[in-house]
Amino acid sequence: MNKIQIVEIEWMKSIKEVLKNQSFQMMLAGQLEKKHYQQILTQIFLYYRDIPQLHASATAYFHGSQRHVIQEFLYYSITKTDEVQLIVNDLKMVGLDIEKIKLSNPLPSTMAYTAFCYYQIQHSNPVSYLGLLFHNENVFVKLGKDFIFSFEKKSVSRQMMSFFCEQAIEDRNQRKQVSKYMQDLIVTNDDLDGVIYTARSSAYFLEQIIEQAIDSAEHAKDWGKSYIEYDYVNELNKYISDQNTIQ
Repeated sequence: MNKIQIVEIEWMKSIKEVLKNQSFQMMLAGQLEKKHYQQILTQIFLYYRDIPQLHASATAYFHGSQRHVIQEFLYYSITKTDEVQLIVNDLKMVGLDIEKIKLSNPLPSTMAYTAFCYYQIQHSNPVSYLGLLFHNENVFVKLGKDFIFSFEKKSVSRQMMSFFCEQAIEDRNQRKQVSKYMQDLIVTNDDLDGVIYTARSSAYFLEQIIEQAIDSAEHAKDWGKSYIEYDYVNELNKYISDQNTIQ
């Protein structure tokens, strides 16, 4: 058994646990509504929009023989922006205000997942990030069809689920690329343990994100605005104008 197979086996154990979760059982039973899909998609957007930068940031910690994957990693980061745009299109199709969503704070579980990913790169072992990469490239191949069939029953058309439809189809080139990263970069027990831990944690965080998204659809909570996402150009222009007036 090679190291990629070991990661997949361990990751699948966590995915099987996710499927036992009450929220997933409700989805599989067709009990979730369009409002639940809207909240789940919103949180996926608020997480996925950071992936291009998150992925690129890992390269700052690659050294020695790891450097040969930097160019490929940076190119991969660019391709992730296309997936983010798919989610944006779906949010618009499902009737949500994307500009309002862009300025909103994520649910705590969504923010925790993003923070966990950065922590693994910056303070643990940057190679462990491959566990998240493996999860992202495989999770909706495993679960995407369940999402699609479940929400189709609730009048969510496939045009509103272009992201899930695209993710549900295995991209053999991407899978091959991720396998190559794992083959080249996992060289120690520490590396392998870190990748497995991050892959399994990613499945856990997905469970928490969906659970909180469903709860948020039922009991709306205001987590405030993300002021860091605001464009302060107008305020800067006003400040400069005021200074000119004073002078």
